[in-house]
Amino acid sequence: SHAMAGMALQCLKDQRIAVKDAAELDRALDTIKQRLLDSKRADGHMGNEFSTGLVVQALMAMGSQAEEAVEALRADVKKGTYHNPMAASQVLPALHQRTYLHVKSQECRNED
Repeated sequence: SHAMAGMALQCLKDQRIAVKDAAELDRALDTIKQRLLDSKRADGHMGNEFSTGLVVQALMAMGSQAEEAVEALRADVKKGTYHNPMAASQVLPALHQRTYLHVKSQECRNED
């Protein structure tokens, strides 16, 4: 999806990994960001109810905010829309203003 591609490319950029053409990377990120922003619906979702969580994460990773989409996610949570683990795994980070990219900086602890 565009959201996952955007997060992956942003990760490359953030890590300052050498790329063949940095300007091309920036253009790709700009194109993806615009496509994600263009997916906004009147009800606040980006794409559909199940893609909105990933889109919000991608936009946050790329330095944009999507407050209306976050509010749409909150409303859906209250309605019980995200009842399966896959949907919840995409929505929860966005609701906490986090992205999958934050996982790389987490320390795993041995807890009972």
